Amino acid sequence: MQRLHKAITEIDVLCPPKIYIGKILKAICHNLGYRFATVIQVDNQGKGWMFASYNLPQDYPEKVNQTEAPVLSSPSGEAIQTGRVIVLHDALSDPRLAPWRELLRPYNVKTIVWVPLLSKGHPFGTYVLYDTHIRDISEQEKNYHESTKD
Repeated sequence: MQRLHKAITEIDVLCPPKIYIGKILKAICHNLGYRFATVIQVDNQGKGWMFASYNLPQDYPEKVNQTEAPVLSSPSGEAIQTGRVIVLHDALSDPRLAPWRELLRPYNVKTIVWVPLLSKGHPFGTYVLYDTHIRDISEQEKNYHESTKD
């Protein structure tokens, strides 16, 4: 985790927000071994959109953002509503991801982790980590994600 902390603290905070967040997602993926990562922002009406991503095809965020599914009824919504990290080990079979299944299928996603993002104690979205392997999420890793959600 020290390598990850070092990698994140070396990112220039004066980058435009989307670039800054993309670099943080890259650092997380490289240091924790995830394949892809995104940040999903949710407005007051529950409409969500992908704000930033790492290692996904250029058109993937646009395709996700065109999906009219209610984000708050997905695991992302559960993470936002409960303030807890949500982990799925068989993501493509989870019924809450049905609206996004065909978008995810080409990437052979097995494990997805949603971490709530808070601003001044109020949830506004999640960062999401994707892997093509079933992962055993260690307590240390889960605690790391829990400690970074503020």
